Amino acid sequence: MNKKIIMPIALLTLLSLAVFVSAQCTDSDGGINYIKKGTTTNGSEEKTDYCEDNKSLIEYFCTPEGNIEDITGGISPGSSHYCENGAKIYESSNGILIEEDFGELIFSDIYPSGGCREFIPNLVDCVQWIGKYHHPSDGIDNIYVSVRNYQNNFDNNMFVNATNSPYSSIYFEILQENLFGNNVFIINYTDNPGEVNNFIIWYNQNKVIEIQIEDWDTSKVSEDVVDLLISSYLEKYPSNLDFEEDDSGTQCTENWQCSDWSTCTNNQQTKTCTDSNSCGTTTNKPSTSKSCTVQQQEQEQSQEQQNEQQQETTMHSPKFYIKNKEVSVERNVGGGNIINVEKESIKTFLEVIEENEKIYIKTSEGNKEIKILSEEAITNAQKIDTIEKVEIEEDKGKAVYSIHGTKRARLFFIFPVLAEVQQNVNVEDGSLISTKKPWWHFLALGV
Repeated sequence: MNKKIIMPIALLTLLSLAVFVSAQCTDSDGGINYIKKGTTTNGSEEKTDYCEDNKSLIEYFCTPEGNIEDITGGISPGSSHYCENGAKIYESSNGILIEEDFGELIFSDIYPSGGCREFIPNLVDCVQWIGKYHHPSDGIDNIYVSVRNYQNNFDNNMFVNATNSPYSSIYFEILQENLFGNNVFIINYTDNPGEVNNFIIWYNQNKVIEIQIEDWDTSKVSEDVVDLLISSYLEKYPSNLDFEEDDSGTQCTENWQCSDWSTCTNNQQTKTCTDSNSCGTTTNKPSTSKSCTVQQQEQEQSQEQQNEQQQETTMHSPKFYIKNKEVSVERNVGGGNIINVEKESIKTFLEVIEENEKIYIKTSEGNKEIKILSEEAITNAQKIDTIEKVEIEEDKGKAVYSIHGTKRARLFFIFPVLAEVQQNVNVEDGSLISTKKPWWHFLALGV
């Protein structure tokens, strides 16, 4: 081949490679970043974030394949936020959140939540701020930092019990750790191999701080990158969490045993309560005094006598067995049945049949034997984190344990909510028959 031809071909090849290399997609604001105006470039193509109107932000970003795409959003219609000059103008948290980048982690969004989930029963009066941080690579999906500000300071035992409750599931691993000299709870769960989801939770006086790390691939983003954010928030809000343990190495749970109320004297009744576990705390101690009148006491005694008489008239069936565990069935005069297995009581309005030391439930398709216990059915309930009620009902001609409870989820993949879920598990073989979810489950992560 002619050398004069070879040289131009080689030169064209090098130029083509140069064009290919220069066509790498870059985004000046680090990706999907609503609060900073950025320009996304791919070779000769260039797109800059802009406002379609004061509530619509067009945000450009690079896809993993190196293409430029756009997304509209970041501003809720009912919020005080608005769009100006290609960026979201947001309401500051006034120091509650750390509104800045942490090295490679980019502060990319902020919003006040419409309320707080019921972290502790009957304690929902609080203000919540959520900050969003992301990493330019695909090594972390997002990091959300939530700071909930309640009116009163937390009691340590109340906080520990409240933290364990929503995560008491086989799908979560709850760890007690010390990070940078601070006690924290770390809750781990895995969606995909190689990726970890973490919740890091602690409290500081009247504030609950939760850091959620989504889809963290530790082979792509090192712990040092994430530790900078965690240590900064622990420095701002030092943990008051105390992992108190008894001699057995587990947290002490109060168990109060109380005497009967005394007679009404000087319009006052008292009783004595003792913690059989001797925890040394009084968080759940019942009230030991109450006001009264002699007439009120006589009415209460009369009511107690009526209750005793009603119990005497209640018919008790002979004892039977489920999986070698003794079972008794109570039939109340007013209807309905209570199936008692050790310390558990399962309610049903279906007819219960006792035959040959076995328990059957009458359904539209015949009698169905109860072959599994409710605890096994609860284990098979895959979509429920916290169990609220278990009853026996009929579903598609089968007798089922109807398990009602809540599932921790993220509405719109961001806002923490508790979704009400019902799952029906076959009493004969433990198979899952059906699941009922809220209508908006397709809008949430984790339901």
